Amino acid sequence: MKTPYLKFHKEKLINNYNTFQKVCEEHFNKNFQICFSTKTNTNPLTIETLKKLNSGFEVASLRELKLTPKKNFRVLNGPAKTHEELNEAIKNNVLIFIDSFSEFNKIQSVNPNNSGVQLGIRLGNKNSKFGFSSSQFKEAFEKINPIGIQLHQGTLNKFNEFQKNLKEQKKLISPYLKKIKYLDFGGGFPDNFQLKNLGLTLTDYIKEIKETFKDFRGIFIFEPGRNLVSDTYTLITKVITIKEKDETTYAILDAGINILSKMTLANFKFNKITSQKKETITTKKVSAQLGREGRVSAIWDVDNKVQTYTLAGPLLFGNDILGKWHGKISEGDFFEVENVGAYCENLSWEIIYEKVKVL
Repeated sequence: MKTPYLKFHKEKLINNYNTFQKVCEEHFNKNFQICFSTKTNTNPLTIETLKKLNSGFEVASLRELKLTPKKNFRVLNGPAKTHEELNEAIKNNVLIFIDSFSEFNKIQSVNPNNSGVQLGIRLGNKNSKFGFSSSQFKEAFEKINPIGIQLHQGTLNKFNEFQKNLKEQKKLISPYLKKIKYLDFGGGFPDNFQLKNLGLTLTDYIKEIKETFKDFRGIFIFEPGRNLVSDTYTLITKVITIKEKDETTYAILDAGINILSKMTLANFKFNKITSQKKETITTKKVSAQLGREGRVSAIWDVDNKVQTYTLAGPLLFGNDILGKWHGKISEGDFFEVENVGAYCENLSWEIIYEKVKVL
């Protein structure tokens, strides 16, 4: 297979989903619904696998409404829903989280009697474009009469911030908890690499939600994205050129920021491939982990001939730099890049080169 390409690891996705489901069952019995954050990865392999696991889906556009299975539970989120999207959601009995009074007016123009419409409202975080502010929330609840409330936590929040936000949100929405069926916590669940780096587990997050909202008797909705898919795809890329310039040794790969975008907010892990036999790939045990800013900790290749390389992509942009590798690299070597399942394919560019393919 010509590089670069993405490789899907189906069993890993199944395992991640089952783990999330098991943790939820331990805390909420059957009173929960997992809705995969579709924007994170819209590849048909991902959608079809989750469909068979009976996952729900969180969608944010007409495109995502059409990509996801109609028979599975779905919620529609987002600050700019069109009449067409609202019509499609109503027709398919999708739970719609209203983001503004303007959006509620659109709903009424589409369906004046609100007959057969499932509506929730989103409580927005301070200084965010999403949802209703805390000062608007009471008016929004009384006007819309929702069956659900949606909250959201940022993935990159520290755990103590996660705890603090939950308590503040609980204080605000407590008077309404007995009046709703669904309480949606959005995403914000770190991927497996992040959890390990933080010294936390998924259980820590779910347990905190359970303890904070232990008096809620309805259905808890969770919208995991990167937690389910980050480590379910790997990227295979090849070293095309080794060059010396201005006291820097560059290893130029055939994949760059056109695939490994900093916008993904992911930590990519580079493993040098030592053997490729059909579908089996053997990599070095020691690898370089590159953060969002391209920084790498002091991780060294086991090769005795250690040299520092700047890993760069093939694009005609000066900022197409991925990070550094300490070891020995030759032209023609291959790397496997882990943790590329969240946003990488969706955010990849078709510029100079074709968009990356998926196996």
